[in-house]
Amino acid sequence: MKNKKHLTIILLGLFIISCSKNELELTQQNELKLKEQIKNKNLAYNTNSDQTPIWMDVRIRIYAILAENLNVEEYRLTMETDLVNDLGADELAIREIIEDIENEFEIDIFDEEAEKLITVNNYLEFVSSRLKGVTFIGAGGGSSIRPYVYTHPGAGGGNGIPSGGAYIIGGGSGSNSTSISSTAMAEAKVVDDGKPKIQDIKKYLDCFTDGKQAKSYTMTIYADQPVPGQNDSYKIVVPTGGINTNIYGVPTGVVFQTVGGQNFDVGHTFVTFEKNNMDGTNVRQTLGFYPSSNPISSKGAIKDNSGHNADVKYTMNVTQEQFEAALRRVENDFNNKDYNLTNMASNEYNCTSAAISWMNAAGANFSNSSSGLFKNTPGSFGQVLRSKQGAYVNPTSGINGKGPCN
Repeated sequence: MKNKKHLTIILLGLFIISCSKNELELTQQNELKLKEQIKNKNLAYNTNSDQTPIWMDVRIRIYAILAENLNVEEYRLTMETDLVNDLGADELAIREIIEDIENEFEIDIFDEEAEKLITVNNYLEFVSSRLKGVTFIGAGGGSSIRPYVYTHPGAGGGNGIPSGGAYIIGGGSGSNSTSISSTAMAEAKVVDDGKPKIQDIKKYLDCFTDGKQAKSYTMTIYADQPVPGQNDSYKIVVPTGGINTNIYGVPTGVVFQTVGGQNFDVGHTFVTFEKNNMDGTNVRQTLGFYPSSNPISSKGAIKDNSGHNADVKYTMNVTQEQFEAALRRVENDFNNKDYNLTNMASNEYNCTSAAISWMNAAGANFSNSSSGLFKNTPGSFGQVLRSKQGAYVNPTSGINGKGPCN
């Protein structure tokens, strides 16, 4: 009996050690998974080595709120964790979480918005869309808010072009006020967002030839506006340097840097192609047009925009013929089109131009949304989308695509 008791104690001790080890391993696994998600979603770190990554402060604060209200360890929370189905959160717990987040970040969350907050990732992305600055944690643990400077077209002449032909966008107020001339813009270089360019577009487009009978085809166009709900052509980042991200750390658009070191985010427009099959399966690809290299005018490239942030989207049903016509337009752009950000040389073809072209090939009939130096920008086109009946005007993200097929 005594030996059995000792054996029981030893086994219990081993079990506790094993549980602790398993929890540590689970924590490490979740951190590795989170890092992989960061890599996949192009989350960017602040360039200052003595500061926490931009996205981390928000994550830490939200994770703490969720863990406290749901009485769970933070290591058990992942981006995909469903608060109700995975953690058993009831209505009272959800209400308290909402109130704590409102108080913590000094934002309002309306009932209809709260109903859409299901996963941890939903909370992170929602809060990031509502905050008006980027939170940094300094080496000493203190935090400070450095607001974005929102630049607005329209400085100078009535059409946004000052006399003498030098085009200046916006210029806010205070010490952070700044603007970019057309000359500086023309000499700017694209900031690498770390997202690989598609090398063989046919491997993406051929996925739709899956041998299955189609039930329907849809196309969705997204606009990631530099300033949500505004027609701004770009947004200057403060502080400059590094990749422009939202507070969650996701690059918010195509980012360029002037010779003088100013970063400006021009936003991004992209499209999801979706084939829905009779057997309930589907094939999706979310694609966007980019410059392939520097300078600002260069051979065009296409990237997978799965999960890319957006501020507004519009979906339309199309026929098989229209869908295939749009895919041919994508392939043509991949092979033949140059990327030109502005219309200074009357040859503009940027991400918005391409996305509009793809949609129009399927019968959308979108027109140019001119904004001073540009024919099309995600800011002005986003406002066009917001005015369309049936548009979704809340923060969203691109549908995850299938990726390349063999």
